[in-house]
Amino acid sequence: MKDKIYKVICKQNFKTLLAEVKKQNGSIEIRADYAQISDEAQITALAGAAKKNKTIFTLRNKSEGGKFSGSEEKRLSLLSYALKQNFYYVDIELAAAKKMSFTAAEKKKLILSYHNFKKTPLPAELNKIKKEMLAFSPAVMKVAVFAGSAGGILTVTRFLIDTIKERRQIIVTAMGEKAAFTRIFFPLLGSHAAYAPSDAATAPGQYSVKDLEKIYNSLKVKI
Repeated sequence: MKDKIYKVICKQNFKTLLAEVKKQNGSIEIRADYAQISDEAQITALAGAAKKNKTIFTLRNKSEGGKFSGSEEKRLSLLSYALKQNFYYVDIELAAAKKMSFTAAEKKKLILSYHNFKKTPLPAELNKIKKEMLAFSPAVMKVAVFAGSAGGILTVTRFLIDTIKERRQIIVTAMGEKAAFTRIFFPLLGSHAAYAPSDAATAPGQYSVKDLEKIYNSLKVKI
């Protein structure tokens, strides 16, 4: 169960981020954008500190909910470098991936992601996004969208179930307070990961690591 819950590490500077990563055991996501990571040496240090963990490295831009304030050219260069390090996964947005190229080895650690913080895309649009992702042959797809109504939650749930039936590896997140329960429910259906913040939430509706573990333990289920 714990292997599927990724503790999200967000710190405001590199020194604090590196120290926090060194303390961790298990599955973590390093949100390098919060610390404004800006050079390859910092990424090398983070990869070394995280070598005992199952780690997702993320350097998210502002347009998809991140904090990175440097140029997009610089960000893509740093992401390319991260793919060559010993992170288990590197999360790269679909829009960014269209500007990049990947080796077969890099695709094996690629999480290809799409975020929409404003609305739930229609089923046809979600399927189009999935088709575009599959063209890259990523290790895992990730689709995180806002779901502010029962209809939106149903749309996202059906999308997850259909994708799981296709035997695809995917993380699906329905964001928003009304959809908060799906952060517990979707991993039970087969979503590849659950995200839980180490400090403040990084997306609407998140639960803490302790809360998720307590809920799954009380349900006596493994994810």
